[in-house]
Amino acid sequence: MKKKNFKTFAIVGVIAGCVLIGTVSAFAASVGNPYEDFKAAALQTTTETNMTVTADVTAKQDGAALLSGTMVSQQNGENSYSSTKMQVNGQTVDREESSTAGATIMRNGDTYTSITRDSARVEKQDKTMASPNTQKLMSMVADLLVGNTKTHFTSSGDTVTVNLDGAQVPELLNVAVAAGMERTGSKPDMPMMNGNNPMGTVLQNLAITQNAKVDSIHMTAGLANGALSAVDCTVVLSGQDSSGGSHEIDVTVNAKITDIGATTPAAVDTTGKTVTQDQMPGRGMGMGKGMPMDMGK
Repeated sequence: MKKKNFKTFAIVGVIAGCVLIGTVSAFAASVGNPYEDFKAAALQTTTETNMTVTADVTAKQDGAALLSGTMVSQQNGENSYSSTKMQVNGQTVDREESSTAGATIMRNGDTYTSITRDSARVEKQDKTMASPNTQKLMSMVADLLVGNTKTHFTSSGDTVTVNLDGAQVPELLNVAVAAGMERTGSKPDMPMMNGNNPMGTVLQNLAITQNAKVDSIHMTAGLANGALSAVDCTVVLSGQDSSGGSHEIDVTVNAKITDIGATTPAAVDTTGKTVTQDQMPGRGMGMGKGMPMDMGK
């Protein structure tokens, strides 16, 4: 997994369900007084290069399950591992990916693929994320999104909590969510929206296409050693379909951030498997498509 994506997972990916429904900004904004404490910990987490993130995610639409499962992401420098095990619209998603020095192995079910990526480019992306200007920009964006709701953040020891309901939800966030849901509802011709992709199927089945808004955001975050240690977040959206029918979407994410400075990423086990080599366009020196490589038993 590219480390840029791992960093995103670390700060926003821990609420991946919120990402799915267009509420990334809610988490970015949910960042002491206690607000400043949370924001500082979230920004610190984006600079960590050795840690493990485990997130349990559930999403429901009008009470019916859209997806549920667990995602794990591990990183130690340029070495990383991620896994996704979920039930998505009745389908099982079982995927793994591990990278060592730019060489990546991906498993999707029983299909194994090898990709070579440009390690130098990934390292440059890491440095950009940790740069003072990038950190300052992220802080300013969080301040803009959270607006006047900073006073709703409370703390008890190393725990920060925020509960926003109805009119307490920042208007800018509601506008962003409404635009995102309308965009998804337009069913654009994108690979992610492909019905053969389980996540694409989820997006296609989202009923809300207009008048979307965030009804509530309830989040509790644990802080440890200046970084995030846990995030439990529940977001409720409501809106209407194209015919004016009302719908509700609930997303809950329970995430743990552990082993900072002590993570050794796992590796995809290819023993006895046939791995097809591929190339990530513009990112590496792979050997091209359709070249099976038998991994000895």
